Amino acid sequence: MREEIDSVVDNGSHRDKPSNSSVTALIVASQNGHTPVISVSAWSRLNKPHKNGVTALFIASQNGQIAVAEYLLSHGADVDIPLRNGATPLSIYVASQNGHRSVVEDLVSHGAAVNRSQRNGATPLYVASQHGHISVVEYLLSHGADANMTRKDGAIALIMTSHNGQMNVVEYLLSHHGADANALDNNKIFFQ
Repeated sequence: MREEIDSVVDNGSHRDKPSNSSVTALIVASQNGHTPVISVSAWSRLNKPHKNGVTALFIASQNGQIAVAEYLLSHGADVDIPLRNGATPLSIYVASQNGHRSVVEDLVSHGAAVNRSQRNGATPLYVASQHGHISVVEYLLSHGADANMTRKDGAIALIMTSHNGQMNVVEYLLSHHGADANALDNNKIFFQ
């Protein structure tokens, strides 16, 4: 593998130059967990986003590539560069769909904002809760996440968590962090 990397670099390839789809080698290597490729040399555009806003750190975080995320963070990757919808590495992909607690811990220890919301107002806690990632929920709450922060429609994490039947998260939010059991969803999207 190292010989292939050295060959690419020695032949003058532009590792920071995007392909036709605006994806750089750094983003592809980050997605697939190839830390040796990432560490070949100094990447001049560590925080350069793909055309949709995805950065190397975002894609590594989304895919649970902890070694890659740690490497990128130790070399100055910005933890809060958002996608166009406002999602950051911590907000939507890491804290939610995938529940990669180790990556969440790394991002928070490097300054990721635990209450930063997407454009719709969803926070890392909201999204982690809706997917039932109790260990991520516990971690976020222990690091300052607000259990009653509302989305633009007025919904809090407890509403979506209840809607999705995530009983362990519902119980935790109510018993340990004072989630408002009487919070209202202003748009009535969950109950009509």
